[in-house]
Amino acid sequence: MSYTIEYNKKVYRKKSIDNYDDDLLLLIRQGDNNCREADTGLRVKDWDLIKYGWNYTIIQEVCDRAGSCEGGSLQRAKGFESEHITPENYLAMYRKKIENAKPIDNLLKDFEVEVMIYRQNEFSEEDKKKIRDYDIEIIDKLIKKYRKEYTLGEYYYDKNIKTYRKRLKDLDEFYEFLKAPNWKSSRNCYCSWIFSPIKT
Repeated sequence: MSYTIEYNKKVYRKKSIDNYDDDLLLLIRQGDNNCREADTGLRVKDWDLIKYGWNYTIIQEVCDRAGSCEGGSLQRAKGFESEHITPENYLAMYRKKIENAKPIDNLLKDFEVEVMIYRQNEFSEEDKKKIRDYDIEIIDKLIKKYRKEYTLGEYYYDKNIKTYRKRLKDLDEFYEFLKAPNWKSSRNCYCSWIFSPIKT
Protein backbone atom coordinates (compact mmCIF):
# COMPACT_ATOMS: atom_id res chain seq x y z
CA MET A 1 0.00 0.00 0.00
CA SER A 2 1.26 3.46 -0.87
CA TYR A 3 1.19 6.06 1.90
CA THR A 4 2.79 9.37 2.84
CA ILE A 5 5.46 9.51 5.55
CA GLU A 6 5.88 12.71 7.52
CA TYR A 7 9.45 13.29 8.71
CA ASN A 8 9.54 16.77 10.18
CA LYS A 9 7.60 20.02 10.39
CA LYS A 10 8.17 23.70 11.01
CA VAL A 11 5.75 26.47 11.87
CA TYR A 12 6.67 30.14 11.53
CA ARG A 13 4.70 33.09 12.88
CA LYS A 14 4.34 36.53 11.31
CA LYS A 15 3.23 38.90 14.04
CA SER A 16 0.19 41.00 13.22
CA ILE A 17 0.66 44.76 13.24
CA ASP A 18 -3.03 45.43 13.85
CA ASN A 19 -5.84 43.70 15.69
CA TYR A 20 -5.98 40.69 13.37
CA ASP A 21 -4.61 37.24 14.16
CA ASP A 22 -0.98 36.41 13.42
CA ASP A 23 -0.21 34.70 10.11
CA LEU A 24 1.32 31.23 10.30
CA LEU A 25 3.42 29.34 7.78
CA LEU A 26 3.38 25.53 7.87
CA LEU A 27 6.17 23.53 6.21
CA ILE A 28 6.27 19.73 6.30
CA ARG A 29 9.04 17.41 5.20
CA GLN A 30 7.35 14.37 3.68
CA GLY A 31 7.55 11.74 0.97
CA ASP A 32 5.91 8.61 -0.43
CA ASN A 33 6.90 5.26 1.05
CA ASN A 34 7.38 3.79 -2.45
CA CYS A 35 9.68 6.48 -3.87
CA ARG A 36 13.42 6.02 -3.36
CA GLU A 37 16.55 7.81 -4.56
CA ALA A 38 18.31 5.88 -7.30
CA ASP A 39 21.84 6.35 -5.93
CA THR A 40 21.28 5.82 -2.18
CA GLY A 41 18.11 3.76 -1.99
CA LEU A 42 16.79 6.11 0.68
CA ARG A 43 13.21 7.30 0.53
CA VAL A 44 12.67 10.59 -1.30
CA LYS A 45 11.57 13.38 1.02
CA ASP A 46 11.12 17.11 0.49
CA TRP A 47 10.06 20.19 2.41
CA ASP A 48 6.64 21.31 1.18
CA LEU A 49 4.78 24.55 1.79
CA ILE A 50 1.49 23.24 3.14
CA LYS A 51 -0.37 26.36 4.25
CA TYR A 52 -0.02 30.05 5.01
CA GLY A 53 -2.73 31.92 6.88
CA TRP A 54 -4.43 32.52 10.19
CA ASN A 55 -4.42 29.91 12.94
CA TYR A 56 -7.82 28.45 12.07
CA THR A 57 -6.78 27.79 8.44
CA ILE A 58 -3.67 25.93 9.64
CA ILE A 59 -5.74 23.85 12.07
CA GLN A 60 -8.23 23.13 9.30
CA GLU A 61 -5.42 21.81 7.12
CA VAL A 62 -4.00 19.74 10.00
CA CYS A 63 -7.45 18.25 10.69
CA ASP A 64 -7.75 17.23 7.03
CA ARG A 65 -4.38 15.50 7.25
CA ALA A 66 -5.33 13.92 10.59
CA GLY A 67 -8.18 12.15 8.82
CA SER A 68 -5.61 10.40 6.64
CA CYS A 69 -3.91 9.06 9.77
CA GLU A 70 -7.02 7.04 10.63
CA GLY A 71 -6.72 4.83 7.57
CA GLY A 72 -2.92 4.70 7.56
CA SER A 73 -2.41 6.75 4.39
CA LEU A 74 -0.41 9.27 6.45
CA GLN A 75 2.19 7.95 8.90
CA ARG A 76 4.97 9.36 11.03
CA ALA A 77 8.64 8.51 10.45
CA LYS A 78 10.33 6.37 13.07
CA GLY A 79 13.99 5.74 12.30
CA PHE A 80 14.18 4.22 8.81
CA GLU A 81 10.59 2.99 9.04
CA SER A 82 7.24 4.59 9.86
CA GLU A 83 4.48 4.16 12.41
CA HIS A 84 0.77 4.87 12.67
CA ILE A 85 -0.39 7.88 14.64
CA THR A 86 -3.93 8.54 15.82
CA PRO A 87 -5.76 11.63 14.53
CA GLU A 88 -6.03 12.88 18.12
CA ASN A 89 -2.29 12.63 18.73
CA TYR A 90 -1.55 14.15 15.35
CA LEU A 91 -3.67 17.20 16.10
CA ALA A 92 -2.19 17.54 19.61
CA MET A 93 1.31 17.39 18.12
CA TYR A 94 0.54 20.30 15.83
CA ARG A 95 -1.20 22.39 18.46
CA LYS A 96 2.03 22.27 20.45
CA LYS A 97 4.07 23.11 17.36
CA ILE A 98 1.86 26.11 16.58
CA GLU A 99 2.12 27.30 20.17
CA ASN A 100 5.92 27.29 19.85
CA ALA A 101 6.07 28.71 16.32
CA LYS A 102 9.33 30.42 15.33
CA PRO A 103 9.45 34.03 14.10
CA ILE A 104 9.01 34.29 10.32
CA ASP A 105 12.35 36.13 10.19
CA ASN A 106 14.01 32.76 10.81
CA LEU A 107 12.69 31.28 7.56
CA LEU A 108 15.52 32.48 5.32
CA LYS A 109 18.04 31.59 8.02
CA ASP A 110 16.77 28.00 8.03
CA PHE A 111 16.21 27.57 4.28
CA GLU A 112 17.36 28.69 0.89
CA VAL A 113 13.99 29.33 -0.76
CA GLU A 114 13.43 29.09 -4.50
CA VAL A 115 10.31 29.41 -6.60
CA MET A 116 9.54 27.65 -9.86
CA ILE A 117 6.86 29.13 -12.08
CA TYR A 118 5.20 26.88 -14.63
CA ARG A 119 3.39 28.66 -17.46
CA GLN A 120 1.89 27.17 -20.59
CA ASN A 121 2.82 29.09 -23.75
CA GLU A 122 -0.71 29.26 -25.11
CA PHE A 123 -4.05 28.40 -23.52
CA SER A 124 -6.83 26.63 -25.38
CA GLU A 125 -10.44 27.66 -24.88
CA GLU A 126 -10.86 24.58 -22.67
CA ASP A 127 -7.82 25.61 -20.59
CA LYS A 128 -9.21 29.11 -20.11
CA LYS A 129 -12.36 27.70 -18.58
CA LYS A 130 -10.29 26.06 -15.84
CA ILE A 131 -7.98 29.01 -15.06
CA ARG A 132 -8.94 32.27 -13.41
CA ASP A 133 -7.86 35.36 -15.36
CA TYR A 134 -6.64 36.75 -12.04
CA ASP A 135 -4.19 33.85 -11.62
CA ILE A 136 -2.72 34.32 -15.09
CA GLU A 137 -2.28 38.04 -14.41
CA ILE A 138 -0.38 37.35 -11.17
CA ILE A 139 1.93 34.84 -12.86
CA ASP A 140 2.61 37.12 -15.83
CA LYS A 141 3.37 40.10 -13.57
CA LEU A 142 5.88 38.02 -11.57
CA ILE A 143 7.52 36.77 -14.77
CA LYS A 144 7.82 40.31 -16.11
CA LYS A 145 9.04 41.89 -12.86
CA TYR A 146 11.86 39.40 -12.24
CA ARG A 147 12.55 38.42 -15.87
CA LYS A 148 16.32 39.00 -15.59
CA GLU A 149 16.61 36.87 -12.44
CA TYR A 150 15.06 33.63 -13.65
CA THR A 151 16.74 30.48 -14.89
CA LEU A 152 14.60 29.41 -17.83
CA GLY A 153 13.69 25.86 -18.79
CA GLU A 154 11.01 23.53 -20.10
CA TYR A 155 8.74 21.23 -18.15
CA TYR A 156 9.96 17.66 -18.75
CA TYR A 157 6.46 16.19 -19.13
CA ASP A 158 5.06 18.95 -21.35
CA LYS A 159 7.33 20.95 -23.70
CA ASN A 160 4.53 23.50 -24.12
CA ILE A 161 5.09 24.64 -20.52
CA LYS A 162 8.03 26.93 -19.74
CA THR A 163 9.62 27.07 -16.29
CA TYR A 164 11.05 30.09 -14.48
CA ARG A 165 13.24 29.38 -11.46
CA LYS A 166 14.46 32.01 -9.02
CA ARG A 167 16.07 32.17 -5.59
CA LEU A 168 14.31 34.56 -3.21
CA LYS A 169 16.41 37.30 -1.65
CA ASP A 170 14.15 38.44 1.19
CA LEU A 171 10.78 38.03 2.89
CA ASP A 172 9.20 40.76 0.75
CA GLU A 173 9.75 38.59 -2.31
CA PHE A 174 8.46 35.57 -0.38
CA TYR A 175 5.18 37.32 0.44
CA GLU A 176 4.88 38.47 -3.15
CA PHE A 177 5.13 34.96 -4.59
CA LEU A 178 2.74 33.62 -1.94
CA LYS A 179 -0.04 35.41 -3.87
CA ALA A 180 0.58 33.24 -6.93
CA PRO A 181 -1.65 30.21 -7.63
CA ASN A 182 -0.33 26.75 -6.72
CA TRP A 183 -0.70 23.47 -8.60
CA LYS A 184 -4.04 22.81 -6.90
CA SER A 185 -5.46 25.83 -8.74
CA SER A 186 -4.08 25.00 -12.17
CA ARG A 187 -1.73 22.44 -13.69
CA ASN A 188 -0.48 24.72 -16.48
CA CYS A 189 -0.04 28.12 -14.79
CA TYR A 190 1.23 27.99 -11.20
CA CYS A 191 4.07 28.52 -8.75
CA SER A 192 5.84 25.79 -6.76
CA TRP A 193 8.38 26.05 -3.95
CA ILE A 194 11.79 24.54 -3.21
CA PHE A 195 13.07 24.67 0.37
CA SER A 196 16.70 23.63 0.85
CA PRO A 197 17.86 23.52 4.50
CA ILE A 198 20.86 25.70 5.26
CA LYS A 199 23.51 23.71 7.07
CA THR A 200 25.02 25.40 10.11
